[in-house]
Amino acid sequence: MLCDLLWQTGVAGKPHSFFRPGSIADWAEWFGLPPMDPDTYDQTYIDAAIKRGTQGTDTFGQRIMWDSMPGLLTRLRALQGDGADTTVLDRAFGANSYIHLQRADKIAQAVSLAIAEQTGLWHRNADGTDLENFNLADVAIYDDAQITKELNGLNQETTGWTNWFAANNICPHRITYEDLAANPRGELSRILTFLGHDPAIATILTPGTQKLGNQMNHDWAARYRADHDLPPAPAPV
Repeated sequence: MLCDLLWQTGVAGKPHSFFRPGSIADWAEWFGLPPMDPDTYDQTYIDAAIKRGTQGTDTFGQRIMWDSMPGLLTRLRALQGDGADTTVLDRAFGANSYIHLQRADKIAQAVSLAIAEQTGLWHRNADGTDLENFNLADVAIYDDAQITKELNGLNQETTGWTNWFAANNICPHRITYEDLAANPRGELSRILTFLGHDPAIATILTPGTQKLGNQMNHDWAARYRADHDLPPAPAPV
C-alpha cells in the first residue's frame, strides 16, 4: 500500500523490492537483461533498477527487507568499492532518506504471513480483485509452529534494523502499519514532509490495495496468544 501511494504522488519514485534475492532473476528478465542472480548481477542491473524505481521522477524509491540488506551491501562493495554502509548506499543510489515501516502487533503480522504463505494470496486491489495470488491453497490451516517461525523472523528483522540504524547514526522516519492502515493520507502527508515535498499531495490520493485480514486472522491471533499465555493485543488508539 505504501509503495503504491508513494508512486501515486508523482514525486517519490516507484518503489519495488529490486534487490530481494528471490526476485532478482525475474527483474533482470523484466528489464530485458541477461540472466542474473543475487551473486552475479552487475552495474547494468543496478542502472535498470534505478531507472524503473525513479519512473520519471527525481527520486529513486526502493523497498528493502532486512534479510536482503547484507547481500545488497556485499554486492555493491564488490562492484563499486569498500566503505561504510551509508557511503556504499549513497554512492550507488544518491543521498538516501530512510523510512522504517513496521507493524506494532507482531503476532497479527505473523498470522498474516502464515496465511499468505499457505494460500499464496499476498495482495488484493482496492476493488477486491487479486493483485498477487499464487493460488496455493483454498483454505489455510492453523499452524502454531509456522506462526512461531514467522514471529521469530519478524523479531529478528526488528532487531536487525534497530541495530543497523543505531550503528550508522540514522534516524529514520518511523511509521507503523496500524497508523498507515487507519489514516493512509495523513501518514503519507507526514512522509512527503519528511522527503521535502508538498504534503498536500496526499489529500487527493486513494490507496490502491485492500486489507486482507479478516475474522480468521483475528481468531488465529487470539488463539496463539491464549496458547502461549500472552497478553491480548493492545486496543487501537
